[in-house]
Amino acid sequence: MTISSPTLPLAAILAIGAGILFVLQFLMQRKPANALKSGLDRVLFYWAQHDPFTVRDLINGGVAIFGRVGSGKTSSSGKHLGNAIVRLKGSSGLILAAKPEDLAMW
Repeated sequence: MTISSPTLPLAAILAIGAGILFVLQFLMQRKPANALKSGLDRVLFYWAQHDPFTVRDLINGGVAIFGRVGSGKTSSSGKHLGNAIVRLKGSSGLILAAKPEDLAMW
């Protein structure tokens, strides 16, 4: 005698539904390659191949870099972000360095 579990089909249906929603969300976020971009949608750099970090992202949420002393927060992540902002046409900024040795980097 076999007892079928009603949760197995339900779990499968939920998994398929979640997959479909994920694909639809991804497709809806894609913009045509020829779409006009506002200044806020200019890409500073890419976190991954299809994951841009835009000026809008920087203004909306900013960036928080955490790590231990000497872990390279300024010399790696901070420098990468700073260079991306400086390369952006028409940008400007003020860099405040807490350590004297950071002066040579900027």
